Amino acid sequence: MEIGLISGLLAAFLMALAFAFSSYAVRNFKKAGSLGILLRANIIIALISVFGLLLTYKTALGTQWRVYLPVTLGGALCNLVGQAAIFLAQKRVDSSRLVPLLGLKLIFLAIINGLLLQSEVYGTWQYIAIACTIFSAFFLNNAGTKIPIVPFLLMMITCISYSVADTFLRTQTLQIKALGYNNICLAAVVGTFVFFLFLGLISAILLPFLPRDTWAAWKGAIPFSLCWLTSIVLILICFAELGTVAGNIVQSLRGIFAILIGGLLAMLGYHKMEQKITAVIFYKRLFAGFLMVIAIYLFTLGK
Repeated sequence: MEIGLISGLLAAFLMALAFAFSSYAVRNFKKAGSLGILLRANIIIALISVFGLLLTYKTALGTQWRVYLPVTLGGALCNLVGQAAIFLAQKRVDSSRLVPLLGLKLIFLAIINGLLLQSEVYGTWQYIAIACTIFSAFFLNNAGTKIPIVPFLLMMITCISYSVADTFLRTQTLQIKALGYNNICLAAVVGTFVFFLFLGLISAILLPFLPRDTWAAWKGAIPFSLCWLTSIVLILICFAELGTVAGNIVQSLRGIFAILIGGLLAMLGYHKMEQKITAVIFYKRLFAGFLMVIAIYLFTLGK
């Protein structure tokens, strides 16, 4: 229990920190552009994933790649679209305002699982939770200057893409488990390495079509890469120890951490990353973040 909780808290913190690093990179390496930074980060993560696969490789993983290839590619493409959207949004809006909006994934997951796939049935608590996420997003949008329509729509694209990617990768985990990885957590970790490997390959194909930049852009992508990959591995450990329901509640704390990190950066004078705000606006955003966490909790009641 303690390992799962600690892993989940660290994962949530590192996710928030990763987006702070990506915000810094896209705003400081403008020649590379948001997409250039993202593709470089994906390639770095893919290279690290190769070493992870060398440690966890089983023969069936290589000989039966056709089993998991379609869902892996689907997840990779959807994730790439979602990441590209949030990276583009970070050019205009601070991460502390964008990351809590990822809680809106709840709505799109409900649509996918409840209406489209009809794999889940929702009751009163779930609909109350959805209402809370909408109110939280509205409250966050009005805490300070309003989030411009384009970045907000980009975040909706991110939430939709992440939700579809999660659906693909959930299937991928089960397929890889059937290849001889009896532990579901190990299967998820191996699936993550495979997923990032394909994501890196796609990124390597696309990168030559974007403007070239100095090696500094690669260095700028490293902090996000390390934090992001580590956070994904830690959240999988959390899911294995606590279960996906409790794990998602812990993961939703990334919004709170993003707001706290943003407040600290602004206080320290890093205004290029986070705009200086009043204490009232900070606490309003913190309230919106807590409301999103409560919404995730309510959504799990009765499930």
